[in-house]
Amino acid sequence: MEDKEASCHSCPLSALCSAQPSGAEDIQEATGCKLVSQAIAFFLLPIAAAIVVAAMVKDENVRILASIGTFIIVSAAVAAVSWFLRRKRRAE
Repeated sequence: MEDKEASCHSCPLSALCSAQPSGAEDIQEATGCKLVSQAIAFFLLPIAAAIVVAAMVKDENVRILASIGTFIIVSAAVAAVSWFLRRKRRAE
């Protein structure tokens, strides 16, 4: 494994990296699969649920209310689960 200073010394942001406190190693960036899963959970899941509910309702006024309500409920549920998982991870 390469030394951090040897691998990023030519980076223009190396001054910012070295200015971070020594305890910053546990800070993780959302990359790759984690970033895609967060995008699906926070954006696509509520939109897809709202579209499915809107497709199931016949009346147009009820369709609008049901889709907006579903979007809000699913978004709140995803945020609550995310908050719970973050809190649980920090406690460990």
